Amino acid sequence: MSLILISLFILLDVINYRLYKNKFNKALIFSLLWSFFICFGIILFHNIYTFDLYGLYWIFLMCCFFSLAYYFFNRWYTHIIIKKGEETENCNTKIVSYILIATVIVKIISITIYLIVNGITLSDLFPGNITDTIQKLTLMKYGERPLSNPFYLSIMNGVSYAGVIVFGYYYLRSSKKTKLLGLLFVLVYMISSVLTVSKLEIILLFVLFASGLICSISNSNMDFKNILLKNKKMVFALGIVILLITCFIIIHFLIRSNFTRNPFTSFALYGFGQVPAFDFYFDNLRTSNLSYGLYTFYGVLDNIGLIKESIPQGLYEKVVLTNELTTNIFTIFRPLIDDFGLFGSSVYVLALGSIAAYVDSTKRSGYIGIAFISFSCFMNSMIMLSFITSIFYYFVICFAYFIFGIILIIIRKVERRKISYGKNTNTNASV
Repeated sequence: MSLILISLFILLDVINYRLYKNKFNKALIFSLLWSFFICFGIILFHNIYTFDLYGLYWIFLMCCFFSLAYYFFNRWYTHIIIKKGEETENCNTKIVSYILIATVIVKIISITIYLIVNGITLSDLFPGNITDTIQKLTLMKYGERPLSNPFYLSIMNGVSYAGVIVFGYYYLRSSKKTKLLGLLFVLVYMISSVLTVSKLEIILLFVLFASGLICSISNSNMDFKNILLKNKKMVFALGIVILLITCFIIIHFLIRSNFTRNPFTSFALYGFGQVPAFDFYFDNLRTSNLSYGLYTFYGVLDNIGLIKESIPQGLYEKVVLTNELTTNIFTIFRPLIDDFGLFGSSVYVLALGSIAAYVDSTKRSGYIGIAFISFSCFMNSMIMLSFITSIFYYFVICFAYFIFGIILIIIRKVERRKISYGKNTNTNASV
């Protein structure tokens, strides 16, 4: 049964790849993502957890619904929507460099403030004390006295996350110096991940960068093979960065467990534990009492003051599946089912597929074009984070895409002024 399920996912990936000229279409991203997690989740945990597979087949059905909606509406929008604009902006890479430097500085300031408000001093960060400091922060985060994280720090993090999206969106058009600044982002986010005891920082670095990069490639109608051929160094560099991040996360697990737990088990559990967790939830924990958006949109609703009740960190309490498998991560599909039921979550996924087709099928200029770019990047992140939970749980990410849109508007205005100034200069010179 597992082999059949994996084969069905691969077949769906092939169909989504062959159907569209745009090889970075959101239907393919969604099915590829879940093919990857389902395949490795089953392989890594087949000896320590007995899969019923009903929940995993449900995920496959949702991928099919998303793909069907995307296919139907993509064809419909292609015929109906005629208005298409030129690329929204051509950006001088110096502007991108300044934005990257500014957002990195904001991130460093936010990390510094975070440590100060939680009682961490400079001496605690010395090599001899850093392990004890991380242990202390871990106990505070998951203990009775949670870490302090003021709202203004969320705003600052949102600004720094927007810088990552900008970097991804302009990466292929950036100079070598600007691309090297990306290494500074990686370094700062690695440090932030350790000091804030949050592996999500590293995941967000990759997801936000990829969301902008994929949107940029889709908008420019670049051929996938040409991208690989022209950017061999980029592909190699990204591979090295992913390898380094993986090693970093494993070391992170070692430090957190005080070198007493197998880091590879922790890595497998954190990376793919949601696969058996959702399978277990689907068979044993589903209820008929719907929450109507509480879990799916919790982060946004909580930050605008519409929710008074508190829920566990990460939305759900940890569930013990086996002695080696304990997790509270259940993918996006658990909050959808808890909020809207099986039928309602199916409608939600169909709606997402149709919206994704609309965004991928249109390309507009002006401020509407900027809104489309920002929303397209947002949907890419929504899809790529679906293996964890709903993107709306993280208010700061939603805010980051709002800031990203504002940055695009600023870039557009600066470029227009430069063009206007250049034309006036040429006119005066000719006179």
